[in-house]
Amino acid sequence: MTAIEDAVRSRDHVPVPVPIGRRARRRFLARRGAVLGVATLVLLFAACWVAPLFLSSPTALDLDHTRESPSWSHWFGTDELGRDELVRVLVAGRSSLSIALAVAVGAAALGTFVGVIAGYRGRVLDGLLMSVTDLWLVLPAIPVLAVAATIGDVDLPGPLPTIDLGASVGIALVLTLLLWGATARVVRATARAVRERPFVAAARAAGATPRWIMTRHVMPHCLGPILVETAVLAAGAILFESTLSFLGFGVQPPTPTWGNMLTGAVGHLQSSWWLAVFPGLAILISVLAINAIGDGLRDAFDPRRAQ
Repeated sequence: MTAIEDAVRSRDHVPVPVPIGRRARRRFLARRGAVLGVATLVLLFAACWVAPLFLSSPTALDLDHTRESPSWSHWFGTDELGRDELVRVLVAGRSSLSIALAVAVGAAALGTFVGVIAGYRGRVLDGLLMSVTDLWLVLPAIPVLAVAATIGDVDLPGPLPTIDLGASVGIALVLTLLLWGATARVVRATARAVRERPFVAAARAAGATPRWIMTRHVMPHCLGPILVETAVLAAGAILFESTLSFLGFGVQPPTPTWGNMLTGAVGHLQSSWWLAVFPGLAILISVLAINAIGDGLRDAFDPRRAQ
């Protein structure tokens, strides 16, 4: 009896192997750079969310110690108002990393939804969705985000500085809507290949609905590319948000982000170099860590690259 005939007799036919498991984990853990990237990112998140609770307030002014260079009392120095730069860099990481995480998850989810439908359905719907995707990929990001920056602020009381929640959410939302296109194209290509596999034909012959096939068969086989694209989106979102904040279109002071800290340091590069170096290093380290994770995921899900 053929596989299709077996499938016709039972909708729950032989389980389809999902391309994630022990082999993928072993290949990922074998990449020292990827493991180091995970450790670095975990430490960075922990430092940004926990360390400021035990340090001085990032809004505390000390006008007697303005623009002091790094020392034992102020490891990253102080700014023009005497605020501790170490605390400000860590608190700024909350905004920058939160926006990056939200954008990566949101854009990956939206791109996966569009890509799976386009890749599995094909024909007219595929052409329509990919035309919209191509149009979305060429939208100018900065003018659109300049509008998002006008969203009102929301004050959150607490020991930490006022959080510009409105602008953060607006920027994350607009970046999500702008960056999903690349993920949709990658997932579509994988979905088109999966839909021609024998187990999909067997499920179709068994009477499975397209929705059931896409969720149970197509999407699990797209998991590898989705994870890789999510890492790429996270790194890109950090750079994008930092660039927009640097240009004045992102989160505005007094809420610190790595980008607007660089903006405030532009006029003091010669006399107070630490004001630009440490936020820049935070951006560099986080992007390198995420890229290392993305490379490890790509090797884990594509054994040919690991050879």
